[in-house]
Amino acid sequence: FDHRRDGTVPGEGTAAIFMEEMNLARRRNARIYGEIRGFGSACNPASPRQSIAQAMRSALKDAGIEAKDLGHISAIGISGIQEDREEALAIGDVLGSSLGDVPIVAYKSSVGSMSAASGAMETVASLLAVEHGQLPAVLNFEKSNDDMPKLRIVQKVEACPEKPFVSLARSYSGQCAALVIAPV
Repeated sequence: FDHRRDGTVPGEGTAAIFMEEMNLARRRNARIYGEIRGFGSACNPASPRQSIAQAMRSALKDAGIEAKDLGHISAIGISGIQEDREEALAIGDVLGSSLGDVPIVAYKSSVGSMSAASGAMETVASLLAVEHGQLPAVLNFEKSNDDMPKLRIVQKVEACPEKPFVSLARSYSGQCAALVIAPV
């Protein structure tokens, strides 16, 4: 989201998320990192802003919470000039008056873009941030462009509240997904 951004850096990696019914996980004493409370998706290749906002709103509605109740947002943060601007506008649309209150993290600043694996990796990273109580800094962020909303980008390690968070993902073809996950 930095004003000097000029494209993404490729990364390599993967992540796995195992999901099961909560009562079954508890019965077998599984280590539970979080609970999916809401999901939203949208696809509008012509308007990333609209599809990201729609996916977020759907996920929040599905979870039964408001944007102001989020502990953080795991942004797509691809570092493309237009992509980050559209995402920032979408997040601003959804957060509204809570714009300065909800911290935004972008893990691609640390590990690059893992393409299809990015969404899972970023969700795992946010689950670990909640577990350890710390949000990592977004690397190389100084300030946003003037034509973008002033998101509360995490610039140094800060406390991560034990609150639900949103994890965003978007494909190059315009498909967007948002998960609301709550700590347990």
